[in-house]
Amino acid sequence: MYIVPILSYSRDSTDLKHIWVFLERNGTHLIQLETTPETAVKAATEFVEANEMTALGAPTVIGDLVFVGIDPKSKDLGSFYTWREVTPGTIPSKEVWRPFLWLDTKEHTDPFGVNRLLDSISLAEQHNAFSVVQSYLKTCD
Repeated sequence: MYIVPILSYSRDSTDLKHIWVFLERNGTHLIQLETTPETAVKAATEFVEANEMTALGAPTVIGDLVFVGIDPKSKDLGSFYTWREVTPGTIPSKEVWRPFLWLDTKEHTDPFGVNRLLDSISLAEQHNAFSVVQSYLKTCD
């Protein structure tokens, strides 16, 4: 199972969303938790609390992903690295917040193919950035 702490911001008067995903391995991989589907929500809640983040609600499980919406006002978000602060190959690798952009029109279309650019960013064996962000946004509908 993978935990996906995530922040989402909408840009004023546009269809552009700014999504931040908390990832390990310098922002290249989802955070894997040794848990079962039955205990995934509890494990995700404990992970968020241990990292002093504030969840916006209960975690949501979709397949092997456990999404946790994070309150952007969590007190210690500034103490984490962002993806741009860590160069590839940094050892030891770090957990970082990595940003993604998502175009979401009222018709839920992607007329310019912006979102499909995330297909090429692998985040786990069966997940890429597109599938992760798309799955998360479906939980918000």
